[in-house]
Amino acid sequence: MIYNFLSQLKNAALAKNGYFEAPFSTFSEGVCRLLKKTGFVSDYKVFKESGETRKGLRVDLSYDTEGVSKVKDIKIMSRPGLRVYSKAKRIFPVKGGRGIAIISTSQGIMEGRDAKKKSLGGEVIAFVY
Repeated sequence: MIYNFLSQLKNAALAKNGYFEAPFSTFSEGVCRLLKKTGFVSDYKVFKESGETRKGLRVDLSYDTEGVSKVKDIKIMSRPGLRVYSKAKRIFPVKGGRGIAIISTSQGIMEGRDAKKKSLGGEVIAFVY
């Protein structure tokens, strides 16, 4: 699930690991694509071990010159027991523009700013800052 993936990302950033591996899903790959575009993740790669039937996802974390992770915190907003939805008009900047909102829209996973520009609402997955 995406919630496990985001928790692994947060824990790897707090532990100052260079990378982490997670089970593959198209949703987590879309989140990785968004995080790479915004600079929170330096790279990601889909892999499949020989003899294995399942794919994996290797995510390389991004650090600044002082060795501090660019992912400071992740606040998971929507979860299986309580889904959080937002209209495009109600999407606001995260941490004064220093963070991003991950939103699942009808056109795919987007950053909050992009969803607002396209006038798309959707499920608010998490805030990353």
